[in-house]
Amino acid sequence: FMGGLNAGVINKAYGLQGDLRADKISFIVVGDKGAGVLSDAGRKFKYFRGIAEETRYEQALELADYIVGEVQARRIGRVVMVYPKPVSFSQQKIETIHVLPCAELFDKGATQAETVKAKGLDALVAGARKAIVESSFSDMVVYLSKTWVASKLYEVFEDSKLAEYGARAIHLEGSHQKLEKTKKKLQHQFFRASHEKIDKGMRESFSAGNIRKKKRKAEAMADAKTALLAENVAASAGR
Repeated sequence: FMGGLNAGVINKAYGLQGDLRADKISFIVVGDKGAGVLSDAGRKFKYFRGIAEETRYEQALELADYIVGEVQARRIGRVVMVYPKPVSFSQQKIETIHVLPCAELFDKGATQAETVKAKGLDALVAGARKAIVESSFSDMVVYLSKTWVASKLYEVFEDSKLAEYGARAIHLEGSHQKLEKTKKKLQHQFFRASHEKIDKGMRESFSAGNIRKKKRKAEAMADAKTALLAENVAASAGR
């Protein structure tokens, strides 16, 4: 029932490749279905097991550590997530989000607005944002990057599960309707076969009754002829 969504995610990921060579693309797959498709296509990928409800957060951290580590090692320069997102209970779409570089975290407009409105409460907030930082800049970037990626992964995992449940419900509803149609068809065939069998039995019983009547009538006529013949013989002997 997830075949359509899985195929949509894979095709969307292929589309993001554009003109880049296959060796310039690194696929990271979560779950067995996508891994099977890429394996059949002969594409290289990094596999992570499917998401479990009780370990969703830990799996998000594990995957975030791997992604940020690959970026640090300069084996990955840009990270894009492709996943099924629920639009409603009965509708899903394939969503794409750019996770790294995380440009949406740096809103220049917000900084300019803060500078213009830096008075009263705004000034207090701006002052509170000043902090003494002891960690190195690189450590801060790594920590924030992992936190950012993990938070997006957690959202993606949740949306993907909701999309899966929606697709499962639609599939079950379709299967239920098919079973109802099959049930009605079988019931109709059963009643038809039962009526045909009853009709056949009645016809056979009626025919058998007629045959027995004819047989008894024939036997009676034969007995009558025999008796008449015996009387004629007796009469002839008396003469």
